Amino acid sequence: MIDREKVYEALTRENDYAMGFGGPEHDARFSYMDWIAFARRYLQQAEDGYTGFCPDDRAIRQRLVKAASLLVTALQHHCKSEEELNLIAGVSSEQFPVDDSPAALEPYRRHLAEGKPILD
Repeated sequence: MIDREKVYEALTRENDYAMGFGGPEHDARFSYMDWIAFARRYLQQAEDGYTGFCPDDRAIRQRLVKAASLLVTALQHHCKSEEELNLIAGVSSEQFPVDDSPAALEPYRRHLAEGKPILD
């Protein structure tokens, strides 16, 4: 297994490479869904390569690097602050439901009932 810091270094190299196609001002115009769509394209290519018996596994891993780098860039542009990023990382996704169905909101309501703070 590769050290996590080495993976982060690879993501930084990928970001440096991608900067040649725009940069922060260019990137700021994209919404959450734009970044997700960009990453999904690479994830789909990775899946297609895997199921199509890609002759070189590096092509699949490269797509994972590209998708991860895009999603990191999305966080850079859409998190309100470093504090917010620290508050949302390392906690259950149940604290932040993505729809308002009773099943989705139940863990959220349980969290509130237990008197746990809701993160802004």
